[in-house]
Amino acid sequence: MKTKASQLSETRYQTIKIIILLLFVVVAALLFFVRGQYKPMSFLGGDEPHYIMMTDSLIKDGDFNLKDDYEQSRALAYYPVPGLFPHIAVIIDFQNSDKWYSMHTVGLPLLMALPYKLAGVVGVRLELLILQLAAVLVFFTLLEKYLRDRYRAIIGMTILFCCTFFWQSLGGVFPDLIFVSFVGAAILLFARKDILSNIAFVGLLCCGGLIHTKVLLVVGPVFIAHHLYLISSIGIMNWLKRYSTYCIATLLFAIAYSSYLFKSYGVYLPSQLYGSKGQLFAGNMLVNGVAVLLDRTKGLVAYFPVIIVAGPYLYLAARGAVNNSIVFIKQRHLPSSAYLPISLLVGLAVLLATQLGFDDWSGSFAPNGRYMLVFIFALIFIVAKYVNYRSILELSVVGLATVVSALATVVVAMKLDIYLDTGVESVITSKFMLFKVFPLYPLVIKTVTDTQLYRSIGIVMCIVVFNVVLYRLYTNKRIKRKFVLKNSSKR
Repeated sequence: MKTKASQLSETRYQTIKIIILLLFVVVAALLFFVRGQYKPMSFLGGDEPHYIMMTDSLIKDGDFNLKDDYEQSRALAYYPVPGLFPHIAVIIDFQNSDKWYSMHTVGLPLLMALPYKLAGVVGVRLELLILQLAAVLVFFTLLEKYLRDRYRAIIGMTILFCCTFFWQSLGGVFPDLIFVSFVGAAILLFARKDILSNIAFVGLLCCGGLIHTKVLLVVGPVFIAHHLYLISSIGIMNWLKRYSTYCIATLLFAIAYSSYLFKSYGVYLPSQLYGSKGQLFAGNMLVNGVAVLLDRTKGLVAYFPVIIVAGPYLYLAARGAVNNSIVFIKQRHLPSSAYLPISLLVGLAVLLATQLGFDDWSGSFAPNGRYMLVFIFALIFIVAKYVNYRSILELSVVGLATVVSALATVVVAMKLDIYLDTGVESVITSKFMLFKVFPLYPLVIKTVTDTQLYRSIGIVMCIVVFNVVLYRLYTNKRIKRKFVLKNSSKR
């Protein structure tokens, strides 16, 4: 029986939860429609017109061959800028070929087909806004399920609410926030044994791969860990009887997708679309890694300063994952609580290596931090999990970083006529000069290059030392914080 006090506490929490979620929806809707008043919603930038072109071709021609679209300049109907360059897969010699296929996968255009047919680009943006907000619901569910602490869930959602990168991506014709939702859904489905959950898991893997191949880099390891967990739980023979069908279905999808790639592009793997001299791993990973942190226009330090104080929590998470791996090596047995964290660690590490390997790490004219969204969500989860909210010092440090992040978000929201920031020096930082009034401004660099690398590494080392000091201050009370994601699904 619940006491009156506990019932009141639960009611208060549910009220706060509903208010936070409603704030997300209301603010997202306001920004979406007010932006449309200052800059037409048909305004497209970066890869957006190329995704729309694929959708337009599907509706008008019933295929994804873009040769007619480019030759007839169909893009002028929704992208009134002449001379849109052919955004064709690198391996295609489009000057001597009749097959002009995009380097992008077909999932997002398929998803956008109906709203585009009904309401054009505005319909597409509205549909994607709704789907992208699903990332919020999934994330809140993850916080509640795995943290099992209402205060930590509220802390996590508050940090997300103040994240500039999240708000900039809403309504954009990009797959990244949908990717976050797919990863979150895969985590929620982990270790569930019912038929519908396993069908949904296969669907996530297959549909996610069509929306963007990089979904497979994270959802794939979680899917594998899911079945390894089931094998360890019920034995391999029982697993073969109950669940091997789902793995076969996934294999059949992979074969069908490879066949499509071979028919359209003449290759079997999505990574081959870029060719040997494509963008993948063409960039300097060390320079890009520092730029992700310190670049003034798109770096995490300037636009998401919570990362400056997240070192102690990242260390605790990494130490827990290493300890679990050591247990596995020594005992040849992986604890049931370690399957999901280790699979996520593997997936995120592979994804990070891939992202930093691009010569265009920031996504050019894409929203700031677009490629880092999945890592930002993971970071927020880790901070919410390990922060000691009963410590005034810890809560003050994280709170101050969150407030600075919120101020950056407000400045971005004020610049309503800029729907997407460009890949050059930000109009926001040059016009409003918000960051110049904060001590962190000298840390960020206009553009991180090879020549500035040594200075940049020095700044990173200062941040590392600062986090070491924070860790020592935080652990004076010797609070035990274990890296465990307990599975609470019904078996």
